[in-house]
Amino acid sequence: MKNVLLFTHKLSGGGAEKTVRRLAAYINEHDCGYHAVVCVIHDDIDYHDEVDELIVLPSKSSASDNKLKRGLNVFRQIRELREIKLLTRPDVCISFLPGADRINILSHTGEQLVVSVRVKESYFTHDILRKTEICRSYSKADRVITVSDYVRQDVLDFFGADPSKVTTIHNSIEPSNEDADTDILPEVADFVRDHRVLINVGRLDEQKGQDHLIRAFARVHGSHPDTVLLILGEGEWRSHLETIIHENACDDCIMLAGNVHDTHAYLKRADVFVLSSNVEGMPNVILEAMSAGLPCISTECGSREILAPGTDVTYAAADVDYAEYGVLIPIRDEDIMERAICRMLDDDELRQRYIGLAHECLEGYTPDRIYGEWIRMLDELSK
Repeated sequence: MKNVLLFTHKLSGGGAEKTVRRLAAYINEHDCGYHAVVCVIHDDIDYHDEVDELIVLPSKSSASDNKLKRGLNVFRQIRELREIKLLTRPDVCISFLPGADRINILSHTGEQLVVSVRVKESYFTHDILRKTEICRSYSKADRVITVSDYVRQDVLDFFGADPSKVTTIHNSIEPSNEDADTDILPEVADFVRDHRVLINVGRLDEQKGQDHLIRAFARVHGSHPDTVLLILGEGEWRSHLETIIHENACDDCIMLAGNVHDTHAYLKRADVFVLSSNVEGMPNVILEAMSAGLPCISTECGSREILAPGTDVTYAAADVDYAEYGVLIPIRDEDIMERAICRMLDDDELRQRYIGLAHECLEGYTPDRIYGEWIRMLDELSK
């Protein structure tokens, strides 16, 4: 039995954190020759029941810490993770997200090092120091796992990683429990009742592009007054987005519902899913929306790999692209977004076609298939 240590910042959050929880569970629930332990910097008690063995580093930074204190904490975290590695003796340590990657690389004790790249990091890399740190992580790692071929191309082109070390393993989509009847918040139930519902899920920040969606929807609502827009998620842009909603006189038809525990329950009550992001790695929420039976409209943020498989992952349509499994539109173009949404609302045949094709698309992202690829990667490292 070989030991695998999965290391990231926390258990709660987006696709990276979800992958850590589910990959650890999959390894420990299957006779695959490996045993997984999860290590995080910040504890999340709400997710303890999803992880069999969890280690939390003692040192952590807070939002109020200055740069000096944050830097000292990183050095402490490197020392603490090295001590954990010496104690647990992992054969492989897999880290998720750049800060965790740096700590993983610098705490090396002889184990195989794997870093998992979850987003197009060049979008967030604005100075030579950050680029240098990421390049070092990729060069020191024994394997770089990218969440999509779109991200893989960025790792090769922008960061100059060795192609022989870079492998794509997509996110998985868990089968939905159709028997579950989870209630949604009463205020949300009242808001969506007797309306056609557009839904968006994501942190409230610049990356997710909800400002463009709000402005586009304001015009959609003018021609389709039976529609409402529900946005799930929380973030630093809440007050900014609330201002845009008010400026567009949409206080009664757009709701920022905040974070919710069971996203699927809310998706099931919607009619169309719209992803407005400026950049993603692999937008798992599109798969979740398909699983809930929704037709999908998405900006060219990295979703082409899902909605238009077989096309160039770096290509970005300049107008509406009615792709194989959903509709693709340019980022930040509110006029085209409005047009795509109106067409989806008005064209029953188009909407039903995409709903009917969802199952075919999801077959490529089952847990057995995706986590099986992680096991095969571990097997290759062990040779």
